[in-house]
Amino acid sequence: MNFKKALALLLVIACIFTMLASCGDSQKDEPIHTDGQSEEAEQTEDTTNNTTPDIDIDDEEETVIKPDVELKNLGEDIIAAGINNGKFDENASSDFTVTYVSGTENAYSYDESTKTLTFNALSADSVYSVSGKLNGSIVINVGENYKFDLQLAGLALRSSSASPITVNSAKEVTLSANGDTKSYIYDKRAAVSKNSSAIISNADLTVCGKGELFLQSSQNNGIQSLKNLQITDLALVVECKSEALNGKNSVTLKNCSTLLVARSGDAIKTEATDISESNQQNGTVTVLGGTHNIFASNDGIDAAYDVIVDYGSITDEAEQKTKTVNTILNIYTDKYSTYTDPTAHDKPELVTRPIYVCSTNAEYKYSVKLSTADGAKSEWIDPTFHEKLGSGRRTYYTYKFYVKPEYTKMTVYAYSKDQALQNEETYAVKSNLVDIDTKSDTYRYSSRRWEWKTYESLSQSGSSNTPANPNKVSYSAVGIKGTNSVIVKAGTIQIGAVDNAIYTNNNLPLDNKKSPTGDIIINGGDITAISKCNGIHSSGALSINGGVVKVLEAFDGILGATITVNNGDVSVTASNNGFNASAKTGTGITVADGSIYVNAGAHGISASSTASYTAIMFNGGDIAIIATAAKKSPIYSDGGYTYSDGRIFAIMSQEGTRADATHYYSFSSVGKFQEMDL
Repeated sequence: MNFKKALALLLVIACIFTMLASCGDSQKDEPIHTDGQSEEAEQTEDTTNNTTPDIDIDDEEETVIKPDVELKNLGEDIIAAGINNGKFDENASSDFTVTYVSGTENAYSYDESTKTLTFNALSADSVYSVSGKLNGSIVINVGENYKFDLQLAGLALRSSSASPITVNSAKEVTLSANGDTKSYIYDKRAAVSKNSSAIISNADLTVCGKGELFLQSSQNNGIQSLKNLQITDLALVVECKSEALNGKNSVTLKNCSTLLVARSGDAIKTEATDISESNQQNGTVTVLGGTHNIFASNDGIDAAYDVIVDYGSITDEAEQKTKTVNTILNIYTDKYSTYTDPTAHDKPELVTRPIYVCSTNAEYKYSVKLSTADGAKSEWIDPTFHEKLGSGRRTYYTYKFYVKPEYTKMTVYAYSKDQALQNEETYAVKSNLVDIDTKSDTYRYSSRRWEWKTYESLSQSGSSNTPANPNKVSYSAVGIKGTNSVIVKAGTIQIGAVDNAIYTNNNLPLDNKKSPTGDIIINGGDITAISKCNGIHSSGALSINGGVVKVLEAFDGILGATITVNNGDVSVTASNNGFNASAKTGTGITVADGSIYVNAGAHGISASSTASYTAIMFNGGDIAIIATAAKKSPIYSDGGYTYSDGRIFAIMSQEGTRADATHYYSFSSVGKFQEMDL
């Protein structure tokens, strides 16, 4: 944006134009797969020709653990990777070999009429191998007492009538792709059901080996375990209609290479959030080492509980030492994926989701009558108090309830304190029968009328003045999503998402009877994100303690109930706010150390807290902010900020709000405000 004039906010007597220029340059060096999407946001004009004082920077060198090993990259092209190389005609005859390796002998049979190879009747942990061509299916039904290992030693498996591999019973099952072999699994069935997968297991399932495994499921899921799913050491390619990898209790990727394509669903998903029989928390997705290229029409990773990303490790027996395995995670959702089915989002996503009702009347309590589209079924529900938003005349009292997918319409009744709930005759205010909006989540009563809003817009400002994201979609297409938390310890992560790049949602209920934190914790790694929605969005506390975070394009860049930057290099380009903390009380944003660059179309660093001079705490670090919009500020908070250490350089337009930028009781003692021609 070309300013005729600009206003500069200067703290600690030091203009750090050099930092601002270097941060801007760093963004240009990081390409991201966009599949023909919009170009990177325009970079800030270099201002290093301005006269600035010399700065003596005595930075301590940070100790960074670098990986020793980088695993094979399977690329982004499933055809080039070899997904079709094992195909054979549907009428082809089978020619396969079953080899006993250890355990119980002769524990298998083959039914020619159904073309089913069945393993059963074990009396010990057993290992078998199968190779060749099987035009049929494999069933593992060995009971609950023994482990079973099936080695895929160059197998081509095709089925058009049943899941290619079904595990009915076992203590644990391992599918091993033998070293130097390639195996292929083709699920040619029509769409069956949600739990219809090319590989489906009722037991803990590990897919591993030093070989390569290719799986294609035209109308169903890829690999699914109704317990725990682990992928280890393997080179794995999965192309499917819906979910590529689904472990109800957990999914773990460990020292493996994957290329995952979900044309109409999530790529990696967990579902349970209860405590297992072994006293383990269910619902976590863990990525430990390897290169993973993930394409999904919906979420790249959707964890019912936590997501954990870290380096992997392997033991080098020759050198007798443990080596670190690098983690590379490339995730592309919806339009950023080259494989998304054009009809994937023709219908709204059917999920249980939270809905809020609110008004400025503190005494109101609510009942909601939900109904199906045809009115054949209805259900009463009483929302529970959630929180108070805003201040003064724009204070809203919000109540929350959950809507099942079967209900598409609702009527909201508001009652005074002396009126009974779920009463259709006596009430204070009643809405009409309305469709449940798929793009909004809050039904507000204001100025004697009901209207749909987004909770985010109310949370940010307590009014309808906060601009809505024009790119917001009605379905979930997040890069990495967790309900309880997302923790990044190490690795290189690149995300292109039409929804939030990284997101936690603590509004969903957990089966462990606890409330999810919704926290995002970044302790290291290198994260690059492009999003049509928000960059990194935590519904709880967001902490950046190290590493590199680059949000190249987003509506809001970094959001959280609270945001803390203890260290690391952070750069954000956002069309709306750069940093945005939604907490209404206490400290919303704390910067203790690190380097921060923000180029924002609205506020640069914004906190909604009304805490007097502690809404934002600047305790250290180097910060450069550009706020390009009129009537916006590079530093904004309802309660004001406190500065104790660090260096801050900020630019805003002549029409920017100076009162917000200097909202510190002792600004003149530490800072300088200057108007200049540009």
